[in-house]
Amino acid sequence: MPVGPGQLFVNPDGSLSSVIAVSVANPAAGSDFSQTLAAPWTNRLLIQVNGTFATSAVVATRVPRLRVTLGAGGPTILEATATGTQAASSTNRFIWFPGAVAVGAGGEIVSPMPNNMVLPIGAVVTCSTANIDAADQWTSVTLTFSGP
Repeated sequence: MPVGPGQLFVNPDGSLSSVIAVSVANPAAGSDFSQTLAAPWTNRLLIQVNGTFATSAVVATRVPRLRVTLGAGGPTILEATATGTQAASSTNRFIWFPGAVAVGAGGEIVSPMPNNMVLPIGAVVTCSTANIDAADQWTSVTLTFSGP
């Protein structure tokens, strides 16, 4: 289930922690989002990634894929393709979280990602969107972590 700041999260070991969020800067139109993790947002459990994607009128089916690497150019430790696609001239909120059941309705596309994603300093969380157009735009991207 999606979570947000101010809520409590049950960690894999059964302990409770607060939920903290990192807002990702909106990329330029036609670009995917990217966030390199630095202290204090590291060595925490990544529990959700979500953002809004608006597509131009250019005809093509867009397919977002969440990717996590260990540093710029480092090995990829996660690739999670969204369970739904996006057509031209539409806006959807894409949400990835552990245990998600694939849903693509009502303006939200929910996709699963692995459990227990503890990310170190320098890890890079990005999206790679197949068929992205120069006028497509990612906004309101948030990375959510369980905190201390």
